[in-house]
Amino acid sequence: MILIVTHRTDYTTDFVINKLNHRSIPYQRLNCEDLISQDYAFEIKNIFNFSFKGQNSFTSAWFRRTKLPNIEGVAEEERLYLLGEYDALI
Repeated sequence: MILIVTHRTDYTTDFVINKLNHRSIPYQRLNCEDLISQDYAFEIKNIFNFSFKGQNSFTSAWFRRTKLPNIEGVAEEERLYLLGEYDALI
């Protein structure tokens, strides 16, 4: 399974995903600006494990292009802190 890390308006990724679908190659797309609302987890025991939407059997990852999420409804200091944390996560 391929993990594709990108953003919603990355049309080049859309093209590649169409090719993956045509060839029946499994993938999951993680749009960075959706990190706030997506289901993902990290676990470090003897090895590093990442799961996204219930999948944790990724054999490769493609970091295409990233964007930080749009954070609203918090004070500016909190927003900047959260953006820094999301940037570090990505």
